[in-house]
Amino acid sequence: MLKFQNLMAAGAVALTAMTTGQIAVAQDNLIDLPIAGTLPVSGPISDVYLGLVRASMMALEDNADKLAAAGWRIPANGEFNVEDTLQKVDRGIPTMQLQLGRGAQIISSLITPIVIAQAQLALRSNALIFGSYMQGPNLDDLDNFLVGMMLADIEAKPLGNFAATVLGAKTAAVIYVDDEYGSLTAESFEKSYTAGGGEVALRLAIPANPTDFRNESVRVSIADPDVVFIIHRGGYSLAIETLRDAGYDGMLLSGSAALVAGRITPVAAEGEGMILSTITGSTEARETFIKRYEERWNTPLPAESALIPYAGTEVLVAALANVPATNDLDVEDIEAAWMALGKVQTLVGEATITGRSVVYPINLEKVEPNGDLVVIGSCNETTCAAQN
Repeated sequence: MLKFQNLMAAGAVALTAMTTGQIAVAQDNLIDLPIAGTLPVSGPISDVYLGLVRASMMALEDNADKLAAAGWRIPANGEFNVEDTLQKVDRGIPTMQLQLGRGAQIISSLITPIVIAQAQLALRSNALIFGSYMQGPNLDDLDNFLVGMMLADIEAKPLGNFAATVLGAKTAAVIYVDDEYGSLTAESFEKSYTAGGGEVALRLAIPANPTDFRNESVRVSIADPDVVFIIHRGGYSLAIETLRDAGYDGMLLSGSAALVAGRITPVAAEGEGMILSTITGSTEARETFIKRYEERWNTPLPAESALIPYAGTEVLVAALANVPATNDLDVEDIEAAWMALGKVQTLVGEATITGRSVVYPINLEKVEPNGDLVVIGSCNETTCAAQN
């Protein structure tokens, strides 16, 4: 049974697990997996970020046999230390330096623009940055860096085509968080949407943590587009409820980022409803995962986005299982093993390795009146098709 524990000193968080007899290899002969994290585990949506960490920890424990066969001991009798970045950009480098000083060679981190600098630090320290949940930036020319989730903008491409060609939306408003992640994702949606014959009638950049969405909602309501594509990392409930209050009753669209901040509000089903392109696997797999998570941690799953770091960690495990354990771990060996994987079966379906990142199957899902998501179709890299 996994136990979660908050440490007061140094703002660190530790996940502690006790083995359950699953590992057949003698523990005395194993080498501790040198993994740690620098993640925002406090602040407005700290429960969501803790959910991501817990999901990764579960994936490590559930695959302990595979790692033990290669000589690795998971942080089960020890601690998976997570240094809190407090959701502040300037905490990225200091927290990583702390983990490197403790001997960590695999650093789990949310992928934001600050990790470009982190990657340079990792390169000098022979450490690997592993981003189980991708929020930007571009991975080109980055060494010592692997991501267990596809770029978020890839979800936007097929959804843009779907809006124009299947939904027949003639006009769209695009609302995006004002950073590299948001602008790249918005651009991907716009390109595929306009290529399909649609017109972007309104483009609005919003701050990372908005406290007021009224001005934007009024502008959308006046423009009255057929669809609104919104990409953000938080504040979805505020945006959706304010849009509906302002009188916009058209279709809302988004991707997996809508699940980061927790359960989608039932208000998303009002008007013409809301459709998401997501990486969340089959309904059965999700239900099983949610039940296991809540039994393990004795708390509700804060957001279904936790499925993604679980799956991403499964891919990392597959690579580490092909790297013999050593106290002198070479990151290039992990990278080479990762690149050679090809395809890996994960919680959310078959993952295809694409360089330093992964492409998963994409669901097309609609929000029900109670806030639940129902799969209504599937997507590839360019198009989405609804089920008959």
